[in-house]
Amino acid sequence: KIKDLRDMSTMLFIDGRDFTEPFDLEVFGKNLESSSQTSGGSAAPQPAAVPSEPSYKHYVNRRYGFQVDYPADFIPGRQPANGDGLSFTSPDGQASLNVSAGHIFNTSLQKAYTNDLQRVQGSLGYHTAGDTWYVITWSDDRMIHYQKTFILGKTRDDMRFSYPIQQKGSYENVVSALESSFKSGR
Repeated sequence: KIKDLRDMSTMLFIDGRDFTEPFDLEVFGKNLESSSQTSGGSAAPQPAAVPSEPSYKHYVNRRYGFQVDYPADFIPGRQPANGDGLSFTSPDGQASLNVSAGHIFNTSLQKAYTNDLQRVQGSLGYHTAGDTWYVITWSDDRMIHYQKTFILGKTRDDMRFSYPIQQKGSYENVVSALESSFKSGR
């Protein structure tokens, strides 16, 4: 049993997942404590209440330079070897944020936007394009999905946020904060 998380160095492995710095030890410890107090039954996880005004942490991608403010209680996933982005998961495991970038060739913003619109599986919601970016929202039977993409030169920066439909009211402020804080590295 882990008694003091501050004794851990840069990496912590629990249930086959790794958590690399930076992460909030206090929130992580509370999540770990509450998960160990639940019964060992097979009940489906209950959605966690999302604070109306959550706190945020700032992520900057070292390779591509894009940045976003993500909910402080979201758990960062494993950094890919190529350093192209990072995924974050809500404490209840039901919402996810993926941010990444990559090089593109022979693709205009309009072509990328059209291709992404055609890939939507579910009901298309709000979507629009600007000079260097586009936004697409859609929903399926369970989830609401929000995507914002920047196309600048030969680089594409993507942010995708998905959360349960039943938590729409709780995550509206988070979507707004993600949208306004997501900045391209170019």
